[in-house]
Amino acid sequence: MKLYSGPLSLFTAKVRIALDEKDVPYERIEVGWSLAKRYEPHHPDVVALNPKKQVPVLVDGDVVVYDSTLILEYLEERFPEPPLYPSERALRARCRQLEAAADEIVFPAVWELIDGGFYPATSADTAAAERSRRAKARVAELCEGSTRSSSVASTCADASASPTSAPTSC
Repeated sequence: MKLYSGPLSLFTAKVRIALDEKDVPYERIEVGWSLAKRYEPHHPDVVALNPKKQVPVLVDGDVVVYDSTLILEYLEERFPEPPLYPSERALRARCRQLEAAADEIVFPAVWELIDGGFYPATSADTAAAERSRRAKARVAELCEGSTRSSSVASTCADASASPTSAPTSC
């Protein structure tokens, strides 16, 4: 199994956390990154495997999966133990909602801060920090219930939230 990974990719971090939780051995292939050119030029394997030309990309034999959420779902089906998703339907749906919130609400705000950490500061940095704080607060509100079941140590929501430092106690 191979995982094409980027050094600043929070979505790749989410997949690495899931692979580690499931204790699945894999070869990590780091794509190039530089301050001046970011991920340009794109890694040729990533271009060939993913029409979006971005990481993460998981290759398992003849199966190629891209998009971190789809990779987590694939890993759950391919390696059911230990589970990343609760067995209860309602909790599983909530887990997926929290994963989507981490990806779609928290990530953009956190990325602004990461991006700002590598590039010259602007007057928008304070606004970016405030957007990140609000996004994390929103996810904390969503976590008022729990996605945990007694048989699930970590959920897909935890794997998604951890790279963005969103609350993981949900």
